[in-house]
Amino acid sequence: MLAVVKQVIKRNIEVKVKKDNMGWGGKRTNAGRKAKADELQLLEKLSPMEDLFLQVLENGLKKGDYKFAQLYANYFYGKPKETQDITLNQDTPLFEVVVNDPASSN
Repeated sequence: MLAVVKQVIKRNIEVKVKKDNMGWGGKRTNAGRKAKADELQLLEKLSPMEDLFLQVLENGLKKGDYKFAQLYANYFYGKPKETQDITLNQDTPLFEVVVNDPASSN
């Protein structure tokens, strides 16, 4: 009898896990990184515009537009590391632990 109950519980858990994971795992269309061939094809399309891009970038830098300078610096020197200032209020707990004691609920 105990073995039958264990089997039923196990089967119910397996069914619940399968229902919970629907749509999350496995292969999905258009998921993941694009194929190397697609990247190369895009580079081939953009290559003829490289001279135009550099000319527009140069004109923007000469005008003093900071967006062009920012774009140039990000690609040439790399984007600077972002820092975040996190302040914790000591009066407020980060989490609350609730213990349900069955003996005290009677």
